[in-house]
Amino acid sequence: MADLNSVSFTARVTMEPELRNTRTGTPLVNLRVVINDAVRDDDGGWTQKPNFVNVTVFGPNAENLSRSLTKGSRIAVDGRLSWREWTTDAGAKGQALDVVANNVHYLDTKAEADARRTGDAAPAAPADATEDIPF
Repeated sequence: MADLNSVSFTARVTMEPELRNTRTGTPLVNLRVVINDAVRDDDGGWTQKPNFVNVTVFGPNAENLSRSLTKGSRIAVDGRLSWREWTTDAGAKGQALDVVANNVHYLDTKAEADARRTGDAAPAAPADATEDIPF
């Protein structure tokens, strides 16, 4: 039986997406995202531990994401893990565990995404917005 290689997470984009093409012309976009974990600190309180992850998306979705996502975008990713290794020209070896995305879903509201693109503050909900909810 084969192993199951599947990951799903929500995250924030930490840098502008990088669009390029493979040698065969397939578009790909590289995303750098952060997934925050709540962990206990030495005093017993909770603190955020950032996990930075490289995500690659191939095909037509890559082009769409490169135009739509910006630094700070909140996304959900479904994909698989991909391990890679390399040797630099100086002979140093490196390795990385990345995510190859099958699906990327936008989690920002349109107003949040537009505000980030224009540099404006996102519109805030009225202070009494929950007062009209009937439950």
